[in-house]
Amino acid sequence: MASLIKRAWYQDSIAAFGRMGAEDVVNKLSGRSSFDVTLEQKQAWGRTVELLQPALAGMQGRIYFEFEIPRMGSRADVVLFMQGRLLVLEFKAGPQVFPRGQPRTAGGADAGRDRGAAGW
Repeated sequence: MASLIKRAWYQDSIAAFGRMGAEDVVNKLSGRSSFDVTLEQKQAWGRTVELLQPALAGMQGRIYFEFEIPRMGSRADVVLFMQGRLLVLEFKAGPQVFPRGQPRTAGGADAGRDRGAAGW
């Protein structure tokens, strides 16, 4: 588990995450970033926190934001580890429609299709 902590810009139990203010989570994420964080990025993180906190209320597990994926050179927006399962979430702001073939997740446009068979 220690190696997971080093890969995420923010990590905590889901219960502790639910008690934190969105601004506190955003500040922790900003502090771990190796690039200049734009206002748009901070707002996107804030909206993600505000969406996830009520959705995860009462659940047990761990949450990881900006999880660096080994050997891929990319990050997943959020990784949830709950009840022995790993769930990778990507959040997008901006256009509601993505042209076919345009990569839009950490693994490319079709990444979710391959994982869909996992039964989650």
